[in-house]
Amino acid sequence: MLKPYDFQQEIIDRFKHESQAAIFGDPGTGKTLMALNILRHKYNEHKQILRTVIFCPSIVIENWKHEFSLNTKVDPIYIGCVQGTKKKRLQTLRNKNYKILIINYEAMRTLDIKLALKDFSPLVAICDESHMIKSHKSQSFKNVKEVTLSSRYKMILTGTPYSKSAEDVWSQFYFLDHGATFGSRFFPFKQRYFINLNQNWGSPNAFPNWQFNKSLLPEFKEKLSSKSVRVKKEDCLDLPDLVDVTINVEPTAEQKKHYKAIRDDLITFLESAPNDPLVIKNALTKALRLNELLSGYLRLESGEIELLKTVPKIDALMEILDSLLPNKVIIFCTFKQNYADISNCLENKKIDHVLIHGGISGEQKIKNVDTFTKNKSCNVAIVNPKSGGVGINMKEAKYAVYFNCPYSLIDFEQSRARNYRAGSIDLHDKVTHYFLTHKGMIDEKIVAQLKSKKELAESILDIKNLI
Repeated sequence: MLKPYDFQQEIIDRFKHESQAAIFGDPGTGKTLMALNILRHKYNEHKQILRTVIFCPSIVIENWKHEFSLNTKVDPIYIGCVQGTKKKRLQTLRNKNYKILIINYEAMRTLDIKLALKDFSPLVAICDESHMIKSHKSQSFKNVKEVTLSSRYKMILTGTPYSKSAEDVWSQFYFLDHGATFGSRFFPFKQRYFINLNQNWGSPNAFPNWQFNKSLLPEFKEKLSSKSVRVKKEDCLDLPDLVDVTINVEPTAEQKKHYKAIRDDLITFLESAPNDPLVIKNALTKALRLNELLSGYLRLESGEIELLKTVPKIDALMEILDSLLPNKVIIFCTFKQNYADISNCLENKKIDHVLIHGGISGEQKIKNVDTFTKNKSCNVAIVNPKSGGVGINMKEAKYAVYFNCPYSLIDFEQSRARNYRAGSIDLHDKVTHYFLTHKGMIDEKIVAQLKSKKELAESILDIKNLI
């Protein structure tokens, strides 16, 4: 079994005799290892494997099973990975040999699967990447709450307990302790810790502007820390240097022409209804067409795609790869068309590579990660920052290239930790992340926003600055 670092052991010792634990650790700090060591103590305490359910993103289902083998003595025959067809998932859920079930949040949208999990009646419930149940209105939260009502021990694990608003913690803590910390109903919690700055506007159509009541911050923090621990990577890990390199790419005349047309149209759209909150959401979607354009294709109003004849970003990417290979390199990109375009270029250059994105099954993703990390002839992975940015360990890669960035701060920070994490120092003295951008254009501004830990756009002014 892997020996925990000192900071991990302190956290394990704090929570091993508790019924609830919230580990808010940066990506790469070993949340899974800590959770499994706490779980191991529970099993030893009861002298048996307790019925356990682990909710997690589909990409890490197999990884959780692998981590059990590294950090516990639990025989794999007792662990069921709930994946595949509906029939296969139900067979796994109803298999009486399984004491531990690992399932993704979305699976419970199927009623039969949710009912089968309720029948399993887990005594232990763990929410990995618990920010996925941060919305009290979401079906994921409601399903998790329903199937774990009788669970005796609970844990939540995430690096981002809240991103835009501290109200995100309510549903996660409700799962943890049925409201013992922050109350059993969301709205009284919101009224306690937040103030609607627009409540005196008088207009029935006034858009609410809820802001955290800073005078209650000490109380909020005290309650939060009563069952949680915050683990920051820079405070506890010996890490190699992380170097960011920006590569400026010159757009073609064709890209400049289309960019100006889309931008002008977007500004007109923004000014058409400046006080309509829906305009912000729709405008951000339109703004992202600019990023698609810079990555190699034009999305027409019909929704069809028109490929550009020349794509400077791809040319720049291939030049970078020429200088980095045979070192292992992760290429992060967000658009489906980019997977195909980059993969075709790599095939033409006879460069072995794997793909990790939402269009690939969870089982295949794990196989592709293994191929990339263990096979010396496969040195490139094309990865979607969202579907491949959570819970997987790719520390073997000394380099990552952001062909384009995700729009979510959470997804960005998760992706950064795929090869910059615990254990990286054993392999590299330096980890380098490259960013391909066009000077003064939207992709450059997206990178700047994300690096400053800001979400992309929350107002019309934000969008105007972005484009």
